[in-house]
Amino acid sequence: MIQEQKNKGTTILMASHIFEEVEKTADQVGILRKGRLITSETSEKLSQKHERTYMVTLETPQLATAFSHDFGGQIAKDDPCKVLLKHRANLEEIFLDYYEIK
Repeated sequence: MIQEQKNKGTTILMASHIFEEVEKTADQVGILRKGRLITSETSEKLSQKHERTYMVTLETPQLATAFSHDFGGQIAKDDPCKVLLKHRANLEEIFLDYYEIK
């Protein structure tokens, strides 16, 4: 029903903690904290801002290759034992980060 109204051009203000639903339907996401709007952006921009890069060093190039395949990483150009991983946070992780919940 929400998607149908959205397709008609209707503006919808939705409050939800069902983050998957919000990501699927919302063009713009706002996060409130203590009654104040602390951010308002597209899910994509929020996700880009919360991208993290990790460098993992393994004992052998073979372990690094297996690890990179399992976790979608890339072998570092300067060291075959190092794997570069990038993680983009989903909306739930972003929300928890803004609320400083670990």
